[in-house]
Amino acid sequence: MERFLSMLYFGLMLSLLSCQCENPSGVTEKKYDNKVVWSYPILEGFGDLTKPVINDGKAFIPSNSILICARLADGKKLWQIDLGGHLASEDVLYDNGSIYLVLSDKILCFNAASGEKIWETLPSDFIAQSLSTISQTQTYLFIGGNNGKTVKISKSTGSVDLIFLLTQLIWNGYTQSARHPVASTSDNYLYIPTGWWTGEELRGNLLCFNSETGEYLWGYETTEKDASILGCAISDSIIVFPSGQSMIALNRFSGKKIWNVKIVDDAFWWNPTIINGTVYMGSSAKGKMYAFDLRTGEIKWISEETPSSIITLITVQDGKVFFCNNSRIYVLNAYTGKTIWWGHPPEHDKDGVSTYSSPVAVGEGYMVNVGSSKVYCLKVTN
Repeated sequence: MERFLSMLYFGLMLSLLSCQCENPSGVTEKKYDNKVVWSYPILEGFGDLTKPVINDGKAFIPSNSILICARLADGKKLWQIDLGGHLASEDVLYDNGSIYLVLSDKILCFNAASGEKIWETLPSDFIAQSLSTISQTQTYLFIGGNNGKTVKISKSTGSVDLIFLLTQLIWNGYTQSARHPVASTSDNYLYIPTGWWTGEELRGNLLCFNSETGEYLWGYETTEKDASILGCAISDSIIVFPSGQSMIALNRFSGKKIWNVKIVDDAFWWNPTIINGTVYMGSSAKGKMYAFDLRTGEIKWISEETPSSIITLITVQDGKVFFCNNSRIYVLNAYTGKTIWWGHPPEHDKDGVSTYSSPVAVGEGYMVNVGSSKVYCLKVTN
């Protein structure tokens, strides 16, 4: 499964020309350049494909086992720490003055102002899943593992509060992994999408637990052939997730199916994003972005094809959809799916190989991305 995911994630195809596009009112939007404000080189070799985080005029950027705090306006490095290993998580979290991140065997918390380590936790017999995401509530972190476990960590102390054993809906003697757990911030529901290998094909489940007690509440087993369930997103009473060629919505309290939309010539792999009643999901087969109605599953729009699979974390902000497909950064109109802008790093024009790589962080008028050879900060131009 890991090998297949890597092939999808890092696949590059032919370049694609940008196009003129329209806003919801029908007025042609003016093309704009997202200029690189600053950049700095990273160590030669493979960088962490981890999404930076932006907060209060600063960017917190992981690359090649180093976490850097840089000023957004000019890139001045305010502090830098050696993490002692590559990140397992695909994101870095900021909350209430603290930074949280996950390595393969430990979870770390730092003071965002100084870079001082607050705590470090090494959960017993736990290996974090690569390219996983961290879910958080006001007081806890939830982190998926590749050995049939998901852990609940206190944000204040780093102590392990609860371990969820993922033994449901699989064969005896087999183990399912969890990449993208989602904890509700409004009630005590935790959703854990999983994948496992039978020896012949992929299978996947969506498991629902009480996040306070660890009680297993319900589960959904995918009926898609050779498909797992890697990610999910919740809004109101609905949970939405991809599995193979299908996007599926359930009542998140009962597990009852609401809708299932199958795209016969495409496939989905990773995490959806839900904003204002719209589900945004990138595809792995055709490299397109889809927008679905949260309540009905109706397809609102499908973007043009991009030259690589969209297996990344998506940001929707200010009427735009931002994503990086391990080559270019794209900005789409969130209401129509039309391409507003796409771009390679400036060095690509000369060497033909430099790429934007990590999920793109968006905030405070900037985009920050860890590329193949540099970290880049771009100004979002309206």
